[in-house]
Amino acid sequence: MGYFIVPIAPGFDPRLEAASKPAYYTIFPNPSNTSFNIISNQTIEDVKIFNLDGILKLELNKPGTNNINIETLPQGVYLILINNTTVLKLIKA
Repeated sequence: MGYFIVPIAPGFDPRLEAASKPAYYTIFPNPSNTSFNIISNQTIEDVKIFNLDGILKLELNKPGTNNINIETLPQGVYLILINNTTVLKLIKA
């Protein structure tokens, strides 16, 4: 029978294509009053929570869970820095 040729760009490696997907993060519930969850396609290595004045209020290195307890924080708006790459807004009710 026949065959066909599929052109592939020089240096193309399908294994790298799958590994280079952009990181995706979301948090819920938001607003929250006791804890929130982080959903991601990446491993959570580091979570930092800042108030709107830029003051670090909570830091978790390798938290071991995607559920982050915020009971000790006062009500307000916070910026969540995940893996030193993504910033999300959280409202503590």
